[in-house]
Amino acid sequence: MDYYWLKFFIYVFEDDKYFNLLYSKFGIRIIIHPKENGHNTPHVHIQYQNKEVVCSLIDGSVIKGNIQHNKQKLAQEIVIQNMGFFKESWNDLVDGITV
Repeated sequence: MDYYWLKFFIYVFEDDKYFNLLYSKFGIRIIIHPKENGHNTPHVHIQYQNKEVVCSLIDGSVIKGNIQHNKQKLAQEIVIQNMGFFKESWNDLVDGITV
């Protein structure tokens, strides 16, 4: 089995207990990983074309990662516009640091 098929099966059978999809449009997925270790800053993961950016729920800034510039800018705008919803979701899903 080649790498592509392995990634495909992981995608299809991903267990949603390891992430919570908050937004999916234009190929952009915004996710919270409630079971992720090391939650220091409240954040969301923005995925686009197998790349990822971690975005702060404090001010919408990029913590780490890199995706296509125009998609990153659009995703950051989405995070900032929906900050209240994303913060509520964070507080509901993640044990520990609340916003």
